[in-house]
Parts: sequence; structure tokens; C-alpha cells
Amino acid sequence: MTTIAANFVVAAAYVALGWLGLQVLPLHPVVTGIWPPAGLALVVLFLERRRLVPGVWLGALIINTLMDVPLAAALMIACGNTAGPAVGAWLLSRAAINPGLVRLRDVGALTTAAVGPTLLSALVGVGVLIAADSVPASDAVRLIGAWWSGDALGALILAPVLLLAHAGQLLPPRPKRLEALGLIVGLIALTVALFSISLPYVYAVFPLTAVIAFRIGAGGAVVSTLVVTGIATQMSATGSGPFALPSAVHNLFLLQLFLGLLALKGLVLAAAQNALTESRDRLGELSRRLLSAHESERRVIARGLHDDVGQTLTAVKMGLDGVRRQVGAGAAGPLAEQIRTVEGLLRTVRDLSFELHPAVLDDLGLASALRQHVDRLARRAGFRASLVVDIGTLRLPAPIEAACFRLVQEALTNVVRHARATEVTVTVVERRGGVEVTVCDNGVGFDPRALEAGARTGIGLLGLQERAALVGGTVRVDSAPGEGTTVRVRYPKREGDVA
Repeated sequence: MTTIAANFVVAAAYVALGWLGLQVLPLHPVVTGIWPPAGLALVVLFLERRRLVPGVWLGALIINTLMDVPLAAALMIACGNTAGPAVGAWLLSRAAINPGLVRLRDVGALTTAAVGPTLLSALVGVGVLIAADSVPASDAVRLIGAWWSGDALGALILAPVLLLAHAGQLLPPRPKRLEALGLIVGLIALTVALFSISLPYVYAVFPLTAVIAFRIGAGGAVVSTLVVTGIATQMSATGSGPFALPSAVHNLFLLQLFLGLLALKGLVLAAAQNALTESRDRLGELSRRLLSAHESERRVIARGLHDDVGQTLTAVKMGLDGVRRQVGAGAAGPLAEQIRTVEGLLRTVRDLSFELHPAVLDDLGLASALRQHVDRLARRAGFRASLVVDIGTLRLPAPIEAACFRLVQEALTNVVRHARATEVTVTVVERRGGVEVTVCDNGVGFDPRALEAGARTGIGLLGLQERAALVGGTVRVDSAPGEGTTVRVRYPKREGDVA
């Protein structure tokens, strides 16, 4: 769209929104309780800078002329109507806000730009009207307050809608659209019901709008504000609800306070929820990186133990064997004892290397690593173990394989320490696009509620839950005293997917 055409479109939109504002809550022929063009002007001047200044000024000039304001006065008021949003747009640019309003500082900057510079438009507009003898000077304070609050409220309500639409975040994600529709329908019903009575219960919409902001995000917050604004202004103008009071000014300011708090509350809650989500995501990403670095370090140490220390001990053993064959019978006994010591140390090094990170996991895959680990631990701990691995022929991503192995390793460690089991079954199977790992024992069992109480029995299982969550896994623990324990974890086939 060319610049000229864009300016005419902005001017037409300005006039349409201005006419709508004057029809809904008129306080004076040129002053209204909500002035939506202020939000339009703020956003278009922020997004397009100087390119659309003529369109905003032209729209303000036309709407002021249609309200029977003298042409000279309309020209000057249009300058004020343009200057206020221009200053607000400059503030938004200086603050470098995100149009998606994802941060609290974005909401703070928008609120400042909507509330502060609109005073300039009010001062210019009322001053020009007084100079043109269109209003008495005695009404200056009342009209400046009404003009200012109307412009600020219009900017607070409409500007977030336009910014989110520009950012492509006004509509919720597809999985949440049905939920959003149900919540908005419920909000409409609740708002109509509350404004059908004269008792001051209208603030009861706040909890539901808070739920919408938390569940749907900023888009849901601004849409819910639009819905409540439309119903509240229409029903108040027709004499319904607690704001239909005899004093028009008192009525107006109470309604403006209600709508202003509603708009700010929704934006703040949505931004706070987004900040919490981002913090949780960053913490999860940091934890995944830490887990990956931890696994890498274990791999390096395990390789060092196996290759360097293990080979050195093997060489020492071979050297001692050679010396034993060369010396006399009198020294053979002590040398044999030293050889047995080196052999025991060699087995310990190999066990440590395997516990840190089995090389077979990288070389041959999950099934071989699990089979070796389960067999070794069963022989050492004295329980019967069975292993079933059915995950196809393709290798899983390394983080998923490591997570599966660590789960079985930690679960079996818990069995050895606490369960006093005689039989353990480990299964790893492909199921519904993911991998399900199950460790089942016939041990003493426990009360799963001990997990919530932080009992010693639950510490290891809580660690399993945290480790599984880092790669998108979900954990389920079934147990009862005397009935054994089953730990079941589902992992995605790709890291980061939801199991």
C-alpha cells in the first residue's frame, strides 16, 4: 500500500472510531468518556513513525469538523490530537517495547505512553475551545480531566489490541481456541448479568478475566477487556448497572476507573505469566545443558578410567606376572598377592567406568548397555532380573538413550537400597510414538505420598522425575506397602517433544 493510500485509510479509521466513541459515552459535544482514536494514533505512529502523521492529523481534523467546531479551532485541536500520540509513540520507541507485550516493562512503557502524553492533547483541545468561546473557562478543569481520561482509556484499551494483532499474537494457539471461546462466552454472560443489576458487584468479572489472562495470554486479556468495555459502556449508557448514576461526571469517572483497572490488570497478569513461563523454559534449557555437560564429563572420566588407568593397571599386572615367572619360589607368593590386589583394583576401575558412563551405550546402544548393567547388578545384589527391550532397530537420540539408562540405573539402585526385592523386571518398549521404560520389583513397597513429604524413600524417585522432565519425559510411580513398586517413565523419541 502506498503512503498516500495508507494515510487515507488511517484517516478513515480515525473518523470511524471517533464517531463510535462520541456515540457511546458523550460527555460534551467534543468530549467523550472513551476516545478509541487515541489508541489507533499511538500504534500507527509507533509502527510507522512519521509516514502516517498526515493520516492521523487529517482524521482528527475531519472528526472535529463534523462536531461543528470552527475550522480554525479544528485545525489546532487536530494538531494537539496528533502531538499527544506522537510523543507517546516516541516514548514507545525509546523503550524498545515488544509489540507482543510479553514483558512487564512493555506493559509499563505502554501505560506511560497512553496516560502521560494524552494530557497534551487534552490541554491543547480544551484551551482551543475556551479561546474559541465554545466552552466556558469555568469548565476547564472538568473538561481537561474528562478529555485526558477518555484519551488515556481509549489508548489503554485499543492500543494493545492493535499491537498484538501486528505481532500476530492476538488469537490464541489452535489448541487453546476452543477453551478461549468458552471462557469469552462465559465472560459475556457474567458481565451482562452483573450490569443488569444496580448493586456494585461488577468487579466480580476480575477473577474470570484473570483466568483468561493466565490461560490464554495477552491476546485473551485484551479481548476480554474489549468485551467487558463494550457491554459496560452500552449498558451504562442505557441506564443499567451500578454506573448509571444521576451525576454524569461521577458516573463517567467510576466507569473509567473500572475499565482502566480491568485493562491494566489483564496486561500485567498476562505479562507476569509470560515472564514465569519464559523463566521456567530458560531454567529447563539451562538444566538440560547442565545435564548434557554432566553426562559429557562422566563420559570423559569413564573413558579416562577405562583407557588410561585400566590399561596402566593391566600393564602392571602383566609386568608382575612376568616377574613372578622369573623369580624363585620364595618370592612368588608375595607377588601373587600383589597381582590379586591389582586385579581387584582393575575390576573396581572397570566398575567405576561403567557406572560413570558405559562405553557400550555409545558403541552398541541402549539394549546392550542395559543388559550388561542389569546382569552385573543382579549378580552382585542377589536378585533375579529379567530384561525386555523392544524399541526397533533404529538408535534413539543420545540424550534419550542416556536418560533411559540413567532411569534404570537409579531405579535399580533404589531397589538394592530400599526394596529388599528378590525379583526385578525391566522393560523398554516402543509405545505410541515414544519409549516407555518400566522397572518393577516385588519388594517391600512404600506409600507414594511419602514423595510429597520428602521422605528418604522418595528422594531417589524425585530425582528420576526431575531427570525425566528435562528431556520431556513423564514419570508414574505405583506402590503400596508390601506390594512392591513399579516405576514407569515415558520418553519422547526426540528430545524436547512432549511424551
